[in-house]
Amino acid sequence: MGLPKVSRGMGVRHVPFGDHQEVPELFTLTWHDPDGVAPSLRMEFAVRDGVPQCREIHIVATSDGRQVQSSDARGLKVEDYLEYAISRVAWHVEVADDGTRTAVMRDVPDDVLDAVRHTRVARTQARRKLTPELLREVAKVYRLHVDGNPTKAVADHFGLASDRTARHWVKAARAAGELGESIRGKAGEL
Repeated sequence: MGLPKVSRGMGVRHVPFGDHQEVPELFTLTWHDPDGVAPSLRMEFAVRDGVPQCREIHIVATSDGRQVQSSDARGLKVEDYLEYAISRVAWHVEVADDGTRTAVMRDVPDDVLDAVRHTRVARTQARRKLTPELLREVAKVYRLHVDGNPTKAVADHFGLASDRTARHWVKAARAAGELGESIRGKAGEL
């Protein structure tokens, strides 16, 4: 059957993904039947608000192959292809003592698993609604850890994939009146 190929566009910006990875904002998965019989597949992916998602699917019959059939679309497991693609484009980020960041493409099982795990968590969180009850809990956790790193505590408490999502939740709790205004440059509230 052959494995799909995954590519990132030239000059595409990379975005933080999880704690020690980054991924291109746009990337593409393609698959062509080595025998030229089955239709080819192209899937376009984008990372929006830290969440990788499929934005386009193209199923195209080859000139000498069979037509596109319902079963071609029915058999597509979009999430599986997304996880495969993200595991191929995620770069491991190493941070030196001086703060210099270096992105390295590594085909290490732990990196692949981290990318897939973060994809699943990010997609699940994207579907999570920020209810008044949840925002009250965010405020409670934040206040309990105000002397340390409250945003990190929110991320850890709720199993969030990134501190960026935790910052968004804290901001939403403030907007909902569950937390007071922030003190510039400090954790806490007025």
